[in-house]
Amino acid sequence: MEVEVQQIQKQIRPPLLDIFGVIETIKWYAEEFDTLYTSIDVSLDLDADETEIPDGLKITIFRVIQEALNNVAKHSKGSRATISLNRQQNKIELIIQDNGEGFSLEEYFSNTHLKQGIGLVSMRERVEQTGGEFYFSSKIGEGTTIRGVWQVDAEQDESG
Repeated sequence: MEVEVQQIQKQIRPPLLDIFGVIETIKWYAEEFDTLYTSIDVSLDLDADETEIPDGLKITIFRVIQEALNNVAKHSKGSRATISLNRQQNKIELIIQDNGEGFSLEEYFSNTHLKQGIGLVSMRERVEQTGGEFYFSSKIGEGTTIRGVWQVDAEQDESG
């Protein structure tokens, strides 16, 4: 029973986040993903300092990245994914883009595709529950972009 509880805790909040922080955890995850999915190249543009990201957002940012990369591996048929995490003044912005086949938004919003779109729904919920705004766009032949934006205090640091 104790082992099961520990596994659940790791799934809820990976220990690497607490030990190394979100930036290093993202780097580690991208390397693991590259190893597992050798046909997909993940590139990183991490222009944010660990102390600039409020603790309450770190798990959300990591989980959105996990889900987005999962979608790239399962659905996009792309060869490249780019993860950007930037902090500019009072805004933190996360963008995950792929060069996959994309999809029609009209088709996505049909009942058939909504059943398969739990990942997008969960990403949106995570971002909005932490006070952010969630955007996604996709176009057939042009890939998909996931974007989360959070307003934060200009002086907010790790304790915030």
